[in-house]
Amino acid sequence: MKRLFKATVLLLVLLMGLGCVSVFASNGKNGIFDFYEGMPPTQTKKYDVTGDGKKDTVSYEWDEVNMQQILKVNGKRINNWDFYKGKWAWVTIVKVGSKDFLELEIDDWRALSLKCGLYQVKNNKLKKILDYSSLFNKKTLLQNDFADTGTECSYLEARKVKGDTIYFGGTLATKSVGQVNFDGLKVKYKNGKFTVSTAAAKAVSAPRDKDGQLVSYFTAKKKITAYKEAGSSAKAFTIAKGKQFKITKMKVLNKQIYLRVRTKAGKLGWIKSGKAQLVTVRTPYVEE
Repeated sequence: MKRLFKATVLLLVLLMGLGCVSVFASNGKNGIFDFYEGMPPTQTKKYDVTGDGKKDTVSYEWDEVNMQQILKVNGKRINNWDFYKGKWAWVTIVKVGSKDFLELEIDDWRALSLKCGLYQVKNNKLKKILDYSSLFNKKTLLQNDFADTGTECSYLEARKVKGDTIYFGGTLATKSVGQVNFDGLKVKYKNGKFTVSTAAAKAVSAPRDKDGQLVSYFTAKKKITAYKEAGSSAKAFTIAKGKQFKITKMKVLNKQIYLRVRTKAGKLGWIKSGKAQLVTVRTPYVEE
């Protein structure tokens, strides 16, 4: 939802001119401070993104002449993203426990890539602390960040923080069923490490039928075994080829993605999202 709002703001800014649109950063509620594309220039002095124990002045601004977004820390330019070269970045500050991180979502639409992660600033340069894609088994995701000519992508964003736990939302472009939107995926930060919780997150998907129309249920491409629990070997039931099901929850265990499914008859079980396509038509990217 936040990405949809930002994309709308970007379109308005480009169509109407910077002077016509007022966009304000969030106040850091729920551990998230959002700069909103750097338009108009916004800054904060409340966070330590360098990790030296001192509060830094972080600013994010838009250079209309050169069509660049500019990130500065303590008055020094740390990075910029050139719109003319096909790059755009969403920047937030995520406060988890006693640590402050820059969350960057970098969209390069010419290279068809979308990279998300947490960073700190060291020696006036961005240092990646966590690559969000490392939380999952990449072999089970579509190989490109954008697939099927831009219809599917994977991204994560921190939506709130409680203590040492970040609650993520976003979408994963899986090989098995296509895009799965999710919310409430917990990632705990402890002793310098990030660990994905085994608790279930809410998940939904928007399948299409063979004519490209949005529908409520997937159709199984082949026989699918559903299990009583994610990662369990105890079988719950079998989804026969041609039968339909929907997705209701998601879990991540040892980087492997599991999806809770519900059949039209109301049966509930978990399937493994692996390397093989399980459905007749994978769902494309649909904004939450």
